[in-house]
Parts: sequence; C-alpha cells; structure tokens
Amino acid sequence: MLPEPDAVVYVNLRPVRLASAFAHLPQVQHDADYDDFVRATGFDFERDLDEAGIAVHLGAAAGPAANSAANAAARETRYSEVFVGRFDRAALERYFQKLASAKETYAGATVFTVPVEGRTLRLAVLSKNLAVVSNVEDASVIRGMIDRGHEKEVYASGPEIVSGFYKEVPTGSLAWVIARSKRNLPLPDGLELAVPEGVTWVGSLRYAGGMELKAQAIALNEADAKQIADSLNTLLALFRSVQDSVKAQGTDADVKHTFDSVQVAQQDNRAVVTASVPVGFLEKMAVRREPDGTSAK
Repeated sequence: MLPEPDAVVYVNLRPVRLASAFAHLPQVQHDADYDDFVRATGFDFERDLDEAGIAVHLGAAAGPAANSAANAAARETRYSEVFVGRFDRAALERYFQKLASAKETYAGATVFTVPVEGRTLRLAVLSKNLAVVSNVEDASVIRGMIDRGHEKEVYASGPEIVSGFYKEVPTGSLAWVIARSKRNLPLPDGLELAVPEGVTWVGSLRYAGGMELKAQAIALNEADAKQIADSLNTLLALFRSVQDSVKAQGTDADVKHTFDSVQVAQQDNRAVVTASVPVGFLEKMAVRREPDGTSAK
C-alpha cells in the first residue's frame, strides 16, 4: 500500500512470463554492477519480480530562488515503490548492509539508508515476497509503507487516487497508471500539450495477441475533454503528415501498424486514445543497433 501520490504505476509481470508470445524476445544485456547484485543476492528482476507498484511524488513548482540547491531538491520528482516477488531476505540484507550509511529497526523490519546520487534512499525487505523502497526525504513515508505492509486486512485503504479511478482500468491489464494532472503533458522535443485543470489520466496496457494501449483524460466537463481531444488529433494529424512524407524510404510493417492504429475520440467528459502494438514491434524496441549497423541485445 503506497503513500498518497500524484501518480501510481502498476505492473504485473506474471502473465507476461506465461505468454509464449514473449518467449523469443531478446535477452537484456546487464551492466557489471547489476550482475554483481544478482550474484550477491540471488535476485534477478527479469526472473523473480512478479509485481511492482510505484508512487510518483511530483516536486514543487520553481520558486524565486530557482537555482538554489534547496529549491532544486524541492522540485525533484521522488518515488516510493512496493515490489512483490521471490526474495532471499538474508542475502538482500547482507548486500545492503555493505552499502548503507545508516540502518534502523522499525516494526520488526530493518530499514537501510543508502545514499544514491545525492539522494536518501530507504528500503526494507518485509518478507520473502515483499520489499518496499522510497527516496522521499521524510522517513515517515517508508515507515507508513511498512505499517501497511504488515496489515492483515486485505482491503486496507490505498491511495485515494487509486480507489477513486481504478474502476476505469480495463480488466486484465498487465500495467496501468493513474495520474492527477498538475502540469501540462510533456511531449518529445521539449513540447507540451496544454491540459485544463482537474484532469485525471488513466492509462493501461493489455495483451490479446498484441498489446492494446488505452489512455483516458478524464476531465471535469465535456468542453475540457473536447479541448484535449482536438489538441491530440491535431498532433496526430501532424505526425501522420510527416510519416507520409518519408514513406518513399520504406516503413517497417509493425511500426506502421502501430502508428496507423492510434485513434483519438471524445466520449462525454473523456478524451480517449487507443492503439494496438504487435509483439514484433516490441521485439524491435528491445534490439539496440550499433553504429556499424549490427544488432545488440
């Protein structure tokens, strides 16, 4: 159970492992530090992680002393995370003992404080199946996560944003995100899409032979939803006009299918974006091209 955030992201990896369609995806090449972590703890995210929930805490808006260190820290986005999987608790605690600058015992759990890139990361392994992490400066955040992790009540209250909008997530989604709109929607190349106040975004990903993407902007009224839908349709039309201009160079069939499938529609107080992504497109995304044109996993 995560703290009250600006957004929550959830991923369920169990069905992905069971789907034979994903068995031939390229293996990911790890860096040396990650390989050391796997050897020391026996935990491999690709093999042993079943579910992950991430709370996103947006930073404050820029103040008058925007360049000060304190203001910069306050504007940083921070995260709190819950991981469900298969953990060797003793091995993980030995590993983090070596990295920790401090540790404390809280509610029967050992909380390790690990400095990471100038931030304070706190983590605790609560059982062989559950671990919690947070880089929010306030230590009460991870303590609250530990308290809720020990609760026996199955329907213990979670973040308000989830209880209010989870019903909008399609059944069978492998991953979803629910976010309050506090800022304009960022786009590639530093662009932004203006978003009216009070909008909540609900995005989801389902597998049904291919990946089905759906994103909803749930507005306070139909006029706001129409504004968002019109803006998205304008951007989609611009993108397709650029795509048409390069067709002579050839277009990968999976990539073309993905972008051709994108649709934007208004449904009452919602702007809804849908798309279909073939597994072949995911395979191509997973293969990195070297400068000499060869592929690397």
